Amino acid sequence: MPDTPPPIPDFALLRPIGRGAYGEVWLARSVTGVHRAVKIVRRDSFSEDRPFEREFSGIQRFEPVSMGEESQVGLLHVGRNDAEGFFYYVMELADDVETGEEIYPERYVPKTLKELRNRQKRLPASECLDIGLALTRALAHLHESGLVHRDIKPSNVIFVHGIPKLADIGLVSNIDTSHSYVGTEGFVPPEGPGTAAADVFSLGKVLYEISTGRDRTEFPNLPDDLDEVPDRRALLELNEIVLKACDSDLQRRYASAAAMREDLLLLQAGRSVRRLHLMERRLQFIVEYGVMATVVTALAVAGFLWASAQTRKANENLKRAERAEDEVQARLHEANFNLARANRLAGRTGFRFNSLPELAKAAAFSNRLDYRNEAIACLALPDLRLIKEWAKTPYWDSFNFSHDFRSYGTNDAFGAIYIRDTETDELHEVLPSQGAPLTSSVSSRDGRFVATSDAFGRAWLWIRGSNAPMRLPFGSKSKLADFTPDSALLMIRPSNDSVDFINVTNGAVAQSLSELPEARSIQMSPDGSRLMIVEANRVHILRRSDGSIIRTIVLPEVVGATEWHPDGLRIVIVWSKNIGVYEIATGRQRALGAGHDSAIVGLAFDKSGDWLVSASWDRTTRIWRADTVREVARLGASGGGLRLSGDQRRLTMKSWAQPKVQLFEFADTEVVQRFHVPASSYTYRTVFHPSGQWLVAVDRS
Repeated sequence: MPDTPPPIPDFALLRPIGRGAYGEVWLARSVTGVHRAVKIVRRDSFSEDRPFEREFSGIQRFEPVSMGEESQVGLLHVGRNDAEGFFYYVMELADDVETGEEIYPERYVPKTLKELRNRQKRLPASECLDIGLALTRALAHLHESGLVHRDIKPSNVIFVHGIPKLADIGLVSNIDTSHSYVGTEGFVPPEGPGTAAADVFSLGKVLYEISTGRDRTEFPNLPDDLDEVPDRRALLELNEIVLKACDSDLQRRYASAAAMREDLLLLQAGRSVRRLHLMERRLQFIVEYGVMATVVTALAVAGFLWASAQTRKANENLKRAERAEDEVQARLHEANFNLARANRLAGRTGFRFNSLPELAKAAAFSNRLDYRNEAIACLALPDLRLIKEWAKTPYWDSFNFSHDFRSYGTNDAFGAIYIRDTETDELHEVLPSQGAPLTSSVSSRDGRFVATSDAFGRAWLWIRGSNAPMRLPFGSKSKLADFTPDSALLMIRPSNDSVDFINVTNGAVAQSLSELPEARSIQMSPDGSRLMIVEANRVHILRRSDGSIIRTIVLPEVVGATEWHPDGLRIVIVWSKNIGVYEIATGRQRALGAGHDSAIVGLAFDKSGDWLVSASWDRTTRIWRADTVREVARLGASGGGLRLSGDQRRLTMKSWAQPKVQLFEFADTEVVQRFHVPASSYTYRTVFHPSGQWLVAVDRS
């Protein structure tokens, strides 16, 4: 392994920590002090160009997929230097096997399944089950994206923030173009690598090794001391899944990682997979036997009575087959139900959107109470799902949505603004250039006005539908802020300690506030009557009418982000990794919670004020209960410019991991059940479950 790596922009390479098939992996520190893994792949490691380009193509294909699923290793950046003959990519760093997320470069040892096996002969069945669930989730996501991994083994499974992830993605390839024989002996199925079924086989062998403590070449032997293993029963249940995943017959193997995950979820829910598989085998036998009986009956025409007897026998077999089939169907619906519940309990975004269709399938078979309750639980929590995205443009910061998100605007190098329909991307309007590139733009809440500033230090007010903008009073240091909620005034900051409100009808200054605290940022309250000014580690609440200070809140560290609660009576303040909810009237801190793993840079409330959405440099977007700052859901992606639409049904952000503007559907809580109390009764007490999801009422009857 080379002692002197090539220079990697913005990273200091500290020491080599591993080597893949064609490149070395280095522990690196970014300019911000964050530790990452950097893999360097050199052209001179290959005898010809084709395999070098093949590995680079695999990285290109995997990069957009890596950020869409929490169990995929995050590919943060890809770079190439053809002059020096190498390319590289920056990845999430695995936890340290001893210290977890605390990284000490001089003694760092990556936490991989192989390292865990070296330290523990076998892992507990419950831990293997959790690992299997995470890896089948990642594998199913990879396969749905048209890719295969081709080299799944214990050394290629790392833990990041405690989550198992598939690593060493250099051999990732398209499913339909993967014909070369790659992989590691013992983990490759008899038919060879390059298919989804082959990846399932490899994952099964990984689970075999970590659950039994045996080498993959000893499959399917179980531990010699099986009778003394404390979790023997759980191991045998898990081994039933391993046997099916590693079956040499493709017809008997799991058809997909998703199918394997369903059985793992059944196991997690306390069901017996061994019993289910036995029933499936019996069903297959019954069906085959029924077909054979039918053939014999057709050939045996020697006598009517004998034929009738055979017919009755075939009918009985058919009924048995139908009963067995119904039982299998019930099991499958039970798996759907457990999948829905597991998705919700996992707290990842998408659980509500994905679980309700699964519950509908189960409910079509049985109207069980627990199915209905699970549907209610899904509806009682918020959720996010990606519905559309746009590729990054050269004028990234110019991509802005209208207040209702029905349209969006971008600008070109000369400052012209193009307003398009969000759903169809159809061009609605062009606001012509005023001769200079734009520096910022804001839209009024009613959608009638657009204010822009340009590189010449000028500002303009546009009335939608008119090509003649109004010139605004604007200095070289001025900044656009926001429109008032009634869209009658535009707030401009001539300097860091003053604010002007411009009348949109005539462009005149309607109000000025000066000698304010030096502001890093200013936000208007939902009703427009107050201003929130952020100054280093202080947050000031002012009356908009005269600029007088109502309340000053002092924080222990520099403020990272702030947001008004929809009721205008509370604010949320973020510093470092903490989220605090404060009452303006008293300054009292109502709730404080540990936030993200890195700095929080964006906040947004839903219309009810019950849910708070936050974005962070840790590459997650999270949903919190606003009253308790308890996390309820997490999206494995993040970005700047976090905003909710006026109707609170859409959320947008500009992704950091991918050069895209992303638009999400946001589902908040709904009334899931109404309780009617008889007029003659009296309710003594109502109690919420600690989770906040259920309400119990007791009356005197």
